[in-house]
Amino acid sequence: MKISLALFASALLAFSCKEKEEETTTNYFSGSLKFDIPSYVNKGQSFDLVPSGAKREDGGDYTVYWQLISDDSRISLTDTTKLSTESKDGRYKLVVPDTLCTFTVTCYYSAKGYSSSSCSKKFVVVDSDRENGSLKGLQLRSGDFVFVDARDGMKYNCTTIGKTDWFRENLAYAAKGKAFFDSEAMSKVAGRFYTWTDAKSACPMGWRLPSQQDWMDAAKAAGAEISDKNSTFKGAAGLFMEDVYFNGSKMWEFWPDVKVTNKTGISLFPFGYALVEGSDYSFRNYVDYSAHWTADEMDDDFAFYRYVYVKNPDLFCGNAAKDGFAAQVRCVRDRQ
Repeated sequence: MKISLALFASALLAFSCKEKEEETTTNYFSGSLKFDIPSYVNKGQSFDLVPSGAKREDGGDYTVYWQLISDDSRISLTDTTKLSTESKDGRYKLVVPDTLCTFTVTCYYSAKGYSSSSCSKKFVVVDSDRENGSLKGLQLRSGDFVFVDARDGMKYNCTTIGKTDWFRENLAYAAKGKAFFDSEAMSKVAGRFYTWTDAKSACPMGWRLPSQQDWMDAAKAAGAEISDKNSTFKGAAGLFMEDVYFNGSKMWEFWPDVKVTNKTGISLFPFGYALVEGSDYSFRNYVDYSAHWTADEMDDDFAFYRYVYVKNPDLFCGNAAKDGFAAQVRCVRDRQ
């Protein structure tokens, strides 16, 4: 039986197209690849990163690639792990570099005939040393002193204003409150965020949450003219703000109307605040706001807090739900 050239060519073309179609067919990993790492981590800290959520439906092998890259390309590292039938977790042991900057760690799943699946997470490396760590620029003054919290051994720089001693750093008592972005590495660096209910009992023995009167007395001692303790303190923000740096970056952005002098010595720096829903804390407005609780209640459900906004020269008075808002804490005590 003879086949015409035209018919043979047509059959060959159909076979070739089918073969090409089979070669270019792409399969996909099912599910979404994920792994966990805190947003802020201590230098030298170790993590076992275990990917999950994505898989081959046929149970076949695939390769896991891990890549770690710094934001300024000073450090670049790629590790490859070939999965076997005995070990399917593809874990990667990450030892955090000593460079204080932002890194991106990425996990890739790869297999022949499959479109790759990937997941990336950013984290910031910090140094929690309060003397010479990530937070720099605290200018100590004559008469300042160090208080050691007997509960956990934490040290706080303090200053005296009139007859009142003030913490110059945010309270970091870990039995209450949450660390910045739920990253325990930030507890010593930035202090913790507390609901008003927790803040009322968070200060060490002999210390307390500052009242609206305490905030007004501090502002007046630095030269502000104020008559109402519950008012906005006009032009007083700069009297409380410290020109500090986090991982080498200036925290309070320059605005011509805001004169950062820190005449009070209280040294506020802007780590924002958090909205609270159950046990979940949603952190907001880093480097724009500094928010601290006062001891004063507005009513049964709300309490007052003091806050600074980077673009405005005033020290504002706000109110928030006692258990729906988290601010930072400075402790005070009355001198004998």
